[in-house]
Amino acid sequence: MGKIRLKILIMLVLGGSFVLVAFQGNPVKGEATICRSNISLAQPKQGDYIISGRASSWSTVYVSVGNSYGYPICTDFFGNFRVNVGRRLRAGEVVQAYYKYYKGYTCVKVQGCPIPPKPTVIEAPTVNSTVAGMREIAGVARANVSVYVKITDTKGISYSNHTVSAKNGRYKIPLNRSLQFGDTIELYQVVNNIKSEVFLFSLLTR
Repeated sequence: MGKIRLKILIMLVLGGSFVLVAFQGNPVKGEATICRSNISLAQPKQGDYIISGRASSWSTVYVSVGNSYGYPICTDFFGNFRVNVGRRLRAGEVVQAYYKYYKGYTCVKVQGCPIPPKPTVIEAPTVNSTVAGMREIAGVARANVSVYVKITDTKGISYSNHTVSAKNGRYKIPLNRSLQFGDTIELYQVVNNIKSEVFLFSLLTR
């Protein structure tokens, strides 16, 4: 099989998809053969400070993180290597390892440090007008989800209850006592096992 000569590329991880872009300031000049089978890297993660992988036995591997170079390490009999880069990896950083094997070609392996997905934010359910003396909390949430309420009186004593919203999202949560002046009410919904933001209010009028 003929050797494919390509300019060195790096791999960035953006939202789980891989994008190849030109690597600026690459220490390997000119063209090189990318030998995917000759070197491997463990998938780096945000917060890691140890980079590990495998290449040929007793070879010197150079590891770069972002634009920082100069982490040479010698592989063992099995080709394993571990490098302490001296700091924690950040999301989106690129890790590259390379070495020259006996034919003189440079073998390169690049891995992206995944960018964590943005957390899912679920809005709090809405609440109908609520005053002291009422014995239920009602409003609108997402359809067919659990809606929870916690009521805390002025003495710090709490009471909780929940219900499941209807297909149109409307809900009613019965209470075991009448709402009182000074009660603090916390309300949230759970969608696909994810807790929503909390709707928090107090009864400040009689």
